[in-house]
Amino acid sequence: MFSYNTSYHEETKISPYELIFGHRPRSSSTLSESRQGTTQRNSRRISRGLNKKIKDRLSYFKKYAKENLRKAKESSNQCYDKRIKLLILDPRDFVYVLHETRKDSKKLIDQYDRLFEVIRQISNVNYEIKRGRRNQTLHINKLKRAYFPLQDNTGD
Repeated sequence: MFSYNTSYHEETKISPYELIFGHRPRSSSTLSESRQGTTQRNSRRISRGLNKKIKDRLSYFKKYAKENLRKAKESSNQCYDKRIKLLILDPRDFVYVLHETRKDSKKLIDQYDRLFEVIRQISNVNYEIKRGRRNQTLHINKLKRAYFPLQDNTGD
């Protein structure tokens, strides 16, 4: 557990220990050396300064980790979006929505749900659809265009 908490994580670029305590872990020999030769009055003054220093470090580490997580998320999203097949839908087009996998799902159920209307395109890969009384934003990988056969208007 100690090795996990002190190892640097790829996304945050910081160890969980540093994120929680505001400093790198110290060995037991380092702790005993730092306590020698300090009086009680000195130790109070030192602890006040140390508390402020730790608070500053913690806020810095949290900001640093948050920024690194945001960058990692953006990078992951870009990699995911590169692999998709671009599908361009217009408002008022109809689409099928992919069923989410469920614990109790059966193998032979339909893959896609009934027809839903596209309301608008939010980004290159996200669309807002009308699903009953509410609107829902879905990724393009969850949608499949609905094609309708041409109707014969000859009037037999």
